[in-house]
Amino acid sequence: MDDQKTLNKLVDEAEKLCKSLSGKDAESCRKILKQLSAFADSFIDFRMILNGLNEQFFITDAKEKTLFVNDAYCNASKLRNDLLVGKTVTELVEKDHYFTNPIIPKVIKEKKGMQEIAQVQTQRESVCLIGTPIFDSEGNLRYAVSNDYRPEDITSLQVSFARFSEQNELLKKSAEIEYYKQYTGANRDYHFADPEMIKLVELVKSIGHTDVTVLITGESGTGKEVIADLLCKNSSRAEKPFIKVNCAAIPENLIESELFGYEKGAFTGADKNGKIGMMELADKGTIFLDEIGEIPLSLQSKLLRALQEKVIRRIGGIKEIPIDIRILAATNRDLKNEVREGRFREDLYYRLNVIPVQLPPLRERPADIRHLTSRLMEEYTSHYHKSIRLDEGAILCLQKYSWPGNIRELKNVLERLVITNTSGIIGADVINEILGIKEKDTSFPVSVPEEPVSPQDLNMKDARERLETALIKKALSLYGSKRQAAKALGIDHSTLVVKCQKYNIG
Repeated sequence: MDDQKTLNKLVDEAEKLCKSLSGKDAESCRKILKQLSAFADSFIDFRMILNGLNEQFFITDAKEKTLFVNDAYCNASKLRNDLLVGKTVTELVEKDHYFTNPIIPKVIKEKKGMQEIAQVQTQRESVCLIGTPIFDSEGNLRYAVSNDYRPEDITSLQVSFARFSEQNELLKKSAEIEYYKQYTGANRDYHFADPEMIKLVELVKSIGHTDVTVLITGESGTGKEVIADLLCKNSSRAEKPFIKVNCAAIPENLIESELFGYEKGAFTGADKNGKIGMMELADKGTIFLDEIGEIPLSLQSKLLRALQEKVIRRIGGIKEIPIDIRILAATNRDLKNEVREGRFREDLYYRLNVIPVQLPPLRERPADIRHLTSRLMEEYTSHYHKSIRLDEGAILCLQKYSWPGNIRELKNVLERLVITNTSGIIGADVINEILGIKEKDTSFPVSVPEEPVSPQDLNMKDARERLETALIKKALSLYGSKRQAAKALGIDHSTLVVKCQKYNIG
């Protein structure tokens, strides 16, 4: 039966009837025809839809009377439609003995969905039944539906669901990777001018194509992330995911779930669908663990196992997930000292420190100061639509400054210069003013010899270390707090902590 054709035929007959009538009868007929036409236009032939599906449907009314069975059901059970429709389920069981343990009477009685195992006598086989009650808008039971699944159907569904889950996991992973690409920013490629940095970059490029683990160390703001970018860009994994994790920016109680992910319902407040961890997102690619020294000691053993065995386990999960990742790590801490103090695992340190890359601070790279200044000034003047440049005296002044904040501080200073100056040439006086340099700085009265008193005093590195030690001790004595002392010295708190450890200052 084609319900749509039948309905269209009724509309045609109603049109003919309207034409044969007159007066009020014709007007009433046209109203009915209008409603009938609207119904025909919006009609959906659910019989056709159900017959086109592979799933098996058996539908009755609220009194067990069979209203419809689709073609898939008839083909699987070898029962004809005319033998079933119009009879109650009880009749089909007790009188015709077509099947046993039907689910529809139970659905009608309990008015809720359920599952049962039944026997189809004609086929001598067991089937899984899923019963569903259908209610009208007033809450009254209108229909009962049974879906029948045979063992081969269930196997097929399991395979399909497994494929769906796998594809869904891949889609989720792709979405997460795109998010972290936006979150961490595009890869940068700085060109260095300092001879030592040029050598270091050549080393980075030579090991980039390998999967060796690299530990990048240096003061805050020296460009550790830039080196990580170069390592990834020059590797065979360049086109694969590159996930950057700032370990210091993630709260301690969340870092495990961020790195390793969790299953749904793993803990209170967890996403109901679970979460893919960053290490899993980096599969086939690279993960950059910035500020690795901030990883809690309690989590370091799990991280070590992931690095050594290349498997992870989500929080609340029982399945071990293999990962193929390259590890890059960075820190401004002295990890050897952290190991001695018991704050960092020795085995994890050696696992990370396969290839160490030590970045010198900006104050030891005067050629880079000039080079970066030129490039950054070009960038900022273009962005802010200014016509400003630095004279040679200003550049020399920048090169003489100690830059406790390294490249990050240089960028901030140059951007401020461009914003606060309208046009023209900037000289050394403006640089001294913005850096707070005076002819005689009395902030920390430290005694420094005016002339070298021994050959040792001619060593710039030793002299700088002695000066830094004296300044730090003076600041600590004045302020009593490392945080306040760091603020007065114009450096990060973490940088001051590292220097205190380096110079054995309590």
